Amino acid sequence: MFVPGIDAFGTGEYNAESRATESFGELLLNLFSSSGYTPAWFSYQSTGGYEGASGQYSASATTQALQISARALDEQIRDLIAMARDEHSAEIEPQIVIVAHSLGGAVTARWASSANDEVLDAVKTVFTFDSPLGGIKGLRSLFGGAAGANLQDPTEIARFEYGTSRVDFAQIGNQSDLVVQLSESFTSEAWQTSTVSCLTSLPFHNCSKLVAVEDGFVNDVLTGDPPIWTNATDRPGPLPKDLQITDVVWIDANGDEVDVVTDDTVVTLAASGVDLVGLTITAHIFEADDLSADDEITDVLMEFSGKDGVASWTALATGDEFGDSEYFFTVLGFEAPLLTVTDREPS
Repeated sequence: MFVPGIDAFGTGEYNAESRATESFGELLLNLFSSSGYTPAWFSYQSTGGYEGASGQYSASATTQALQISARALDEQIRDLIAMARDEHSAEIEPQIVIVAHSLGGAVTARWASSANDEVLDAVKTVFTFDSPLGGIKGLRSLFGGAAGANLQDPTEIARFEYGTSRVDFAQIGNQSDLVVQLSESFTSEAWQTSTVSCLTSLPFHNCSKLVAVEDGFVNDVLTGDPPIWTNATDRPGPLPKDLQITDVVWIDANGDEVDVVTDDTVVTLAASGVDLVGLTITAHIFEADDLSADDEITDVLMEFSGKDGVASWTALATGDEFGDSEYFFTVLGFEAPLLTVTDREPS
C-alpha cells in the first residue's frame, strides 16, 4: 500500500492511484510489482473501507489530525485483508508492505501505535522515506494544519515512536532534505535504517525514494526476514487511543521523590497515567546539555500495574566539567524534572 505525504498548499481533489504514482515514481512502483506485490493506494478519506485506485480525497484531508488519517488507514488495511481472504484460500495469509513518504510515514506510525495485533500480523514491513517520525520543528509546522500541530505535540511524537516498535519500520532519510531534516526522520526503535545523500539536481524531498532503490536498500529489506514478522508474539500491545500521563517523577529507595542523588544510587523512574494497565512502555533517559543537544543515555522498559509504571536505573555521575550531571526521562513525550547526580556526599 502506497501512502503519500501532505499537500499543504493544494486545493484540489485526488484520485488515490494517480496521487501515489506521482508521489512514488516509476522505479519504486516497478520494484514492488516485479516482486509479486499487487499495488494498493491509500486515500486520506475515511469511508470505512478500501476504495481502490479510484478512491477520492482532497488536499485538505492530508492536513487533518493524524488520528483521523490513522483511522482511515486502519479501515483500508482491514478491508484489504478481508478482500484477500475472500479471494484466496484460508490457508494463505495476506502480506502487506506499506510504502510511505513524508507525512505518510507519521500517519503509518500513528496507526501502528494502536492497531490490533491481528491487523499488524498481516503487515510484513513498512518503508518510510523522509518521514517526520521524530516530529517537525519550527515554522514549517504552520504549513500543515492540524497535522502540522500534531508533529510538534510530544504525545503524538511518542506515539510515532511506539508505533515503530510494533511492526518493522525500515526508515530512510536524506541528508540534504530541508523539509524533513535527517534528525526528524528516524526513531530509536528503528529496525533498519538507510541514510542517503541526494544530488542537488534532484528534488531534495523526493529523491530518497529513488536512491534507496538504486543502492539496493529497499530490495534487500524486502527480501529479508523481519524480526517482528517472524516473532509476532513478542510485539508490544497497542496503546489506548485516549491514554494520558498525569505524573512523571524520580523516586529513591525510601519511596520519596528526589531531585538530587549521589553517584551509583539506584533510582526509580515512576509515571502515573490513565488507561495504561498491563502496558510496557519505553522510557528514554537523557543527560541534559545546555550547550548542545541532550544525550540519550539509555532506554528502560516501564511496566504499568494499575495506573502506575516504574523502572529502575543506576544513577551515573559522568564528571561533567561544567558541574554535576543532570538527567531527565521521558515517557510518551512527558518529561520528568531534572535529576542531579553528584559524586560528592551531600553535606
